[in-house]
Amino acid sequence: MVIQPASRKIFINSSITRARENGFHGLDLDWDWKYPETAEKMANMGTFFDEWRDSVATGSRDSGMPELILTAAVYYSARFNSNTYPINSIERSLDWVNVMAYDFSAPGWSHNYTGPPAALYNPTGPVSTSSGINAWIGNGLSSNKILLGLPFYGYAWKLLDPKNHIVGAPANGSALSEDGSQT
Repeated sequence: MVIQPASRKIFINSSITRARENGFHGLDLDWDWKYPETAEKMANMGTFFDEWRDSVATGSRDSGMPELILTAAVYYSARFNSNTYPINSIERSLDWVNVMAYDFSAPGWSHNYTGPPAALYNPTGPVSTSSGINAWIGNGLSSNKILLGLPFYGYAWKLLDPKNHIVGAPANGSALSEDGSQT
């Protein structure tokens, strides 16, 4: 959608129209599960954010209504697949980002060992909430633009040895539910 200017315009206009029709105060773009994985997609995302903000500002001036709040749900780190999010555009055009600091590990994709689904600090590797937030700030995003998202759930693995229940313990898929999620 963000690659083609015409598609961006259609999405932007329809999202603003739906928000106004329903009395919303803002819009949140949730671009996850297939994060923008190339420099081109990151650049297009930045263009989209700038055009979205411009359209909201113009619509607000024309209608006399308050500007809509614009936010986006983003990867836990400012970098994804060696590409950096469009920090300048985010700073200019979004009110904040919702940093998804969760699902670092789960039985569905780390089924052979347990891991921290949402570790503030990760004792077994570099992926953590702390490293992600530091990456956002280190790449130039103001801390007042960051909203930290944490899960209200956990995961259960089938342990190969129930007596070995530390982070990184050998496991064989999910326990207690199909995907191992527990709320």
